[in-house]
Amino acid sequence: MMNILESCSLTYKEIPVEKIYQVTGRPSPTDIEEIYRALTNEDYRSALQVFMTIKTEKSLALEDIARDLHKCVMETSYEENMKMFLISRLSEIEFRLSHGVNERAQVASIVGSFLEIRTVPASKSK
Repeated sequence: MMNILESCSLTYKEIPVEKIYQVTGRPSPTDIEEIYRALTNEDYRSALQVFMTIKTEKSLALEDIARDLHKCVMETSYEENMKMFLISRLSEIEFRLSHGVNERAQVASIVGSFLEIRTVPASKSK
């Protein structure tokens, strides 16, 4: 952590939080919120474009994005079976990434998973 702050201080007089995310190459909460909003609200093509634009422009690792999306899923009001579905998909994607599978295909899989979950009807509470 100290090395990160030292690196930032050499480059910037003031160290805004956003710059720390840039220096470390980690997705910022704002990046994750924007990706998550696209995944939960946009159509496939738009969500994929938002995801890839943020990932590419900021040189973010898909593993880091998937890890942060996991946190978003756990904090939603989705029903438990929907959360389990998405967490299962995200873990499969992380596994495939660790074995060298194409990242673009895995981004498409994430987008598809979030769109698929929208088609599951909510169960009726008694």
